[in-house]
Amino acid sequence: MLKGTASNQPNSFHSPSSVIPTHIDNNVINPNAMEHIVTAELNYNVASKFMSSSNFPEAHFYVKAAAKSLPGDHWRTHYELSRQIFWLLSNVAHACGFVNEAIAALEVLLIGCESMDDKIDAYSLVVTLLLSRHQSVKAYRTCINALEEMGESIPETMHREAILQMREVMKTKYGHFCEKDFLSLKDATDEKAINTMMFYSQMCSAARSVKPMMQYFIGCRLMELSLNFGVCKYSALGFVQYAIMIVDLTGNYKSGYRLGKIGVQIHNERFNNSAKDQTPEVYLNFYKALAVHFEPIQICADLLSKAFKLGITAIDVPPAAFLSGAQYIEMSLIGGMNLSLLKHESDFQMKLLGSENSPSKMHLALIQETRSLLSSQEVPSYSELGITDESLSGIEDRAEVLTYHRTIQSFWLGRYSRCTYHGEKMPEIHQSLKVEAIVTMFYRAIAAVHLMSSGKHQKVVMRNIVHRAIQVMEEAAHKCNFTFQNKVYLLEAELAAHQSKHKRARVAYNDAISTARSSGFIHEQGLACEMAGLHYKRIGDLKRSMTFLCQAQECYFRWGSKLKTHAVAVELERVVEMQTKKFLD
Repeated sequence: MLKGTASNQPNSFHSPSSVIPTHIDNNVINPNAMEHIVTAELNYNVASKFMSSSNFPEAHFYVKAAAKSLPGDHWRTHYELSRQIFWLLSNVAHACGFVNEAIAALEVLLIGCESMDDKIDAYSLVVTLLLSRHQSVKAYRTCINALEEMGESIPETMHREAILQMREVMKTKYGHFCEKDFLSLKDATDEKAINTMMFYSQMCSAARSVKPMMQYFIGCRLMELSLNFGVCKYSALGFVQYAIMIVDLTGNYKSGYRLGKIGVQIHNERFNNSAKDQTPEVYLNFYKALAVHFEPIQICADLLSKAFKLGITAIDVPPAAFLSGAQYIEMSLIGGMNLSLLKHESDFQMKLLGSENSPSKMHLALIQETRSLLSSQEVPSYSELGITDESLSGIEDRAEVLTYHRTIQSFWLGRYSRCTYHGEKMPEIHQSLKVEAIVTMFYRAIAAVHLMSSGKHQKVVMRNIVHRAIQVMEEAAHKCNFTFQNKVYLLEAELAAHQSKHKRARVAYNDAISTARSSGFIHEQGLACEMAGLHYKRIGDLKRSMTFLCQAQECYFRWGSKLKTHAVAVELERVVEMQTKKFLD
């Protein structure tokens, strides 16, 4: 077999020109161009056979020999052979794990190819590789290059006013569509339209960390293309992004959720087998931003786990896979998953992420910090909580994520002043689609009640925090009673207890406990029992206080929180001492 002079050391190259030579130096190699072409063809054919039998190392050796055998003007004289060789080289290098070399080969291909039809696969693969390596800026620019070559006009950036204008245009054209109209859209058959939607889909993933507002522009274009040409496997993301835009611009969660759910239904029912590569991105956006406000949080977490597990089976794991995994862990923490199981799940993801400092890994590290605090009996100092805003760079809405964790960490430690301090940094609810913002407001309000009772803080300010939180929880419970109703009851119970409305407090505490239990929120069931126990202690009903504190201790033990189990045990000892003293007196 003819191998020419190919080197089998791919990692020794670093730039496109050095990794993949685009021509042969006629002063070094035989100047007879036809000999070079014959050599290139022979090596290409051998490489193709090895590739078809999945013998990637041998295929890599021969296809590099083919590339090095091409004469200097090969793109002009032997265009098709050149295209085939560099496409095979990119795929073989990719299969061998030589991602830099694969990207370099694709860049040569994009320079040498004359028509967009010949570039489409190369553009798509290079973006996929860049995204898998967290090179979002370069991936974003590459998508723009591809789309502009296809005739699309991409704005440099998008402001809220421009997005509102796009929304009005879409409403004028398609505002009369009902659910049946969307679900009965034909399948897209226009290849150019399908490929355009493919690049917009990839661009959306890159835009998440590069230019988040551009996701709304992308959602509009994907929707417009789907309605004009029919739906394909990339359409679901357009429905979901457009739905998120509706919620963000208008606050109409119901309409946004309904449209997003149509997109997920199209994805699941019409393109389930062909669109598995789209599942992580579609599920991440829908269940994180929309569904969590209407469906039980545990169900949303499970479907994000499904997206994560599906995504990590890909050769090039998309960023949305690990982001879905981190969001699954986050929602599981909010939903009261056992902390030992939570550790097992997050450790598994951290192990898969390895040594890279990706946004997903930093997010998981923050969750691990909170879980570790709750699982330990030792109370750490704040200097030991080392994750900062800077270390979370790259995470979408990192300030909100950090605020949420600092708020709940402070709350469970019983540091209520610090809890309200951190909670104050969370954006107003109407400015955030994150369920973490709602949960932050809940814990901040519980802390505010305790601060009102201590008399050390401005009661008017604290009371306003509580009333605002009750209003927000009621609105949230109207959309999803399962996730938020127990929080309404507990806030009402705490406020009633503070106001010495003991009968109302008793009913509300019981409702908070029963609804938390029925929703599977073992941690918030424990919290309601603990708050009830402390209330009865304050009013002198020590027997009832002991009953509720014992229930709280059991809930916290089942949750896996040594911190809270120990804290309640200490409180229970005090109540027992008080009861004993009362009995002896």
